[in-house]
Amino acid sequence: MRSEMPRADGVMTFVAGLLVAGAAALVSGLPITDAAAANTAYPKIETVRVMEGDNLRWASPKFDDHNWQEMRWHGIDPQQRLVWVRAHVTLPKAPALEGAPLAVYVSALAAYEVYWNGERIGASGTPGANESLEIPGKLDTTHYVPPRLMRDGDNVLALKMSSFHLRRTLFSPVHLLAIGEYGRSWAEQMVTQRLPALAAVGALLLGAVYFAAMFLSDRRDHGSLLLSLLSLCVLIQLGAELVRSVSSYDYPLHILRLEIVHVAAIASGLLLVAYVAGRYVTRHRCTLLVLTIIAMAASTALMPGFDNKTAFVILSALLAVIAAAAIGARARVASAAVTAIVTAGLILLLSTGPISFVDQAYYLAAAAFLLFLFAQQVISLRRTQSAQAAAELRSARLELDLLKRQIQPHFLMNALTAVSEWIESDPKTGVRMIEALAGEFRALAAMSGKKLVTLADELELCRRHLEVMSYRKDHKFALNSDDVDITQHLPPATLHTLLENALTHNAYAGGAVFTLEAAKSASRRRSYRLRSPLESRPRGRGRDGRGHAYVRARLQEAFGDDWSFVAGPEGTEWVDTIEIPKA
Repeated sequence: MRSEMPRADGVMTFVAGLLVAGAAALVSGLPITDAAAANTAYPKIETVRVMEGDNLRWASPKFDDHNWQEMRWHGIDPQQRLVWVRAHVTLPKAPALEGAPLAVYVSALAAYEVYWNGERIGASGTPGANESLEIPGKLDTTHYVPPRLMRDGDNVLALKMSSFHLRRTLFSPVHLLAIGEYGRSWAEQMVTQRLPALAAVGALLLGAVYFAAMFLSDRRDHGSLLLSLLSLCVLIQLGAELVRSVSSYDYPLHILRLEIVHVAAIASGLLLVAYVAGRYVTRHRCTLLVLTIIAMAASTALMPGFDNKTAFVILSALLAVIAAAAIGARARVASAAVTAIVTAGLILLLSTGPISFVDQAYYLAAAAFLLFLFAQQVISLRRTQSAQAAAELRSARLELDLLKRQIQPHFLMNALTAVSEWIESDPKTGVRMIEALAGEFRALAAMSGKKLVTLADELELCRRHLEVMSYRKDHKFALNSDDVDITQHLPPATLHTLLENALTHNAYAGGAVFTLEAAKSASRRRSYRLRSPLESRPRGRGRDGRGHAYVRARLQEAFGDDWSFVAGPEGTEWVDTIEIPKA
């Protein structure tokens, strides 16, 4: 089984890499231009002229606007004011447009009226000089240009715009002003443009459900929980993005949509960093998360426009992922180097154009990246399950061995011999020894099949065993545990096994007192130190035998790799130290 696992890891990593590479190739080929302006036969609007105020004469093609402010169309800002916008459009000869009706496409967080050569051809809401006069309109609209209004040469497109119903000031409230072929609606064109993103929905939903189920089956599997929440956050972000394609809404609601996209990006970014850091970073995980939060806060505060804010929030998370994966690669953690390379490729895609990437290609790339992480998590789960199954089998065998050693003929012979001697010399003591022996067996039977027991039960078992040994040796054996919280938990029979080891490897001619101490370890775990007196000539105490193997198997079964066990002499004592996670 072990010899086949690396080969399976390599295949899964290779397949995941192909998925990401394929998505990257598809992403790089996606159209970035506006759908409405894709047909190069139509003129493009590059610059416009803007004037604050209201005069219906400003819609006329005969009006002289050379004194108006000239700017790129995406610089139009109607926020908290009423403005007129004029664009001069030169059309080819009329026959070139026959059979291809013309349309004006507008996407703006504003109420506006649209005029072509002085005649009103459409509107979105009602623009006004103040908030009470303005009626908010739809964000995305298409306006048909009647052929009778089109003429060869110069045409004037004019818009009357206002925006008084936004909760915050935006960097660029006008998203599109373009001319194209009239036919499909704006929503239909956006759906077509975002079809690749729709392909990500199934993968994200499947990942969210599958890894949620994995976590519910094992609450210690925090990696699956993080992946499930990560998939859900990206799915929420994608859903908020696609709402614009399937639903026509008034422009004030666009702020809420942008905020949902941004918050979901922050949440998914932090979950991604937490997941990768959990896999590859053993120290300073919190520091990495804090630095990521600071970078995200700076991006949110300093970058203009929601798309840029969101893009740089995602970039902050990906850079933190590369840092975590690089730490793991340096420590030779499996798949860390591949994760760093794949993440660097995603950053390269993002750097080609943050705004267009977030709007059009991010979700497909994110789904491919998550598929890569899903493959890594499945490999990790299979490793953990295999290790846990092996640990459980080893623990069961050692537990059976422990019980066998307690009832082996040699032990019973010595115990029964001691009982018979006590019954002859002191019947009451003999009865107490029988009760102690029965109590030890009852305690062992009650622990059978459990992964963890309370310290109260474990100490009761230990004291019963020491009581039996006191009667057998006719010397006093005791265990002090004054400062130990007996409500905490340990794997069953661990302390009992260590005490049995001490009694086996030391003669203790005059009895012995053992001490159990509880302390905080340097790694902030719970630490237990069992101190056993050493004879001047100990017999085999340095050997790591079946007793220690049993303890390690029990700890591995209960806590995975999050434990330590160290045993060795300290002066005149033998000290067994167990460190386990805090409850």
